[in-house]
Amino acid sequence: MIWLYCVVGLVAGAAVGHASAKPARPLAMVLGAVLGGSGGLAIALSWYRPGWILLLVMLLWLWIGFVDFAEQRIPDRLSWAAAVVALVGLLGAAEVSGEWLRFGQAVAIGAVFAVAAGVWSMFGSLGWGDVKLSVSLGLMLGWQGWLVAGAGAAAAIVTAGVWGVVVAAKRRSWRGHVPLAPSWLLGVFGVIVATNAGL
Repeated sequence: MIWLYCVVGLVAGAAVGHASAKPARPLAMVLGAVLGGSGGLAIALSWYRPGWILLLVMLLWLWIGFVDFAEQRIPDRLSWAAAVVALVGLLGAAEVSGEWLRFGQAVAIGAVFAVAAGVWSMFGSLGWGDVKLSVSLGLMLGWQGWLVAGAGAAAAIVTAGVWGVVVAAKRRSWRGHVPLAPSWLLGVFGVIVATNAGL
């Protein structure tokens, strides 16, 4: 089963890179394959449940990150797809395993992420696409607990800060839009992979 998660993650990640990043397709395919394969491996090694749901959501996140990086926008259909897949998948997992408290925790953390992102958008430069993306981030991190959710949020903020400095240095200006989804997702992705790999 371990090899199946790895292969599916690798192939699907490469396919997402090919479909979503036309200007830099070869690099996106390699990056997608590496991230998808590593995510699949981490899920398989930990026997994370629901593994296939997490892998599917992570692939949607990859797609969102590539699109935001290339076009500086987050398509609503992808954000809502990630949120729906996460919610329905976790609901199904709770039904099968009986872990309703865990599901409630995931929903609560997803709501906290959405509210926090909404407040940030009102007083900062956060876009509504980022707010919608935060729902699936909170749900998937929340399934693993408040500690992992906190670590994921911290990692997202840190990577976004570093990414903002890099972009500003390249532009030699603090003005202009900075696509946050790629940096957010990289931080969250790293926390989820590390957690499931037992690091």
